[in-house]
Amino acid sequence: MRYIAGLIDLDKSKFEDFISKNRIAIIDLWAPWCIPCKQLEEELKELASRYPEITIGRIDVSVEPDIAVRYGIMSVPAVLIFIESRLVDILTGSVSGVDVEKKIRGYLETQ
Repeated sequence: MRYIAGLIDLDKSKFEDFISKNRIAIIDLWAPWCIPCKQLEEELKELASRYPEITIGRIDVSVEPDIAVRYGIMSVPAVLIFIESRLVDILTGSVSGVDVEKKIRGYLETQ
């Protein structure tokens, strides 16, 4: 796995292990040609530094499309939120770091 300022690059072989070993796992589905994905990446780096209780992984869907297909993701950016290995939310389309943070805070407050 490769780390990028708080984000962990994943592939399909590491996906299950990642979500099972991290209580709150955020998966950023992105592609290199996606301009909104680049903006979200910066915002997720910031969230990773502010919320040590979450772990953020990212999957390049242009190289690893299987995870996106499994969850019915048709466009990027998309964010999958897992708590204790269970998918609890999917954010797609015009996703911002603020949107992700609202979801994270909601889940942290109920735990």
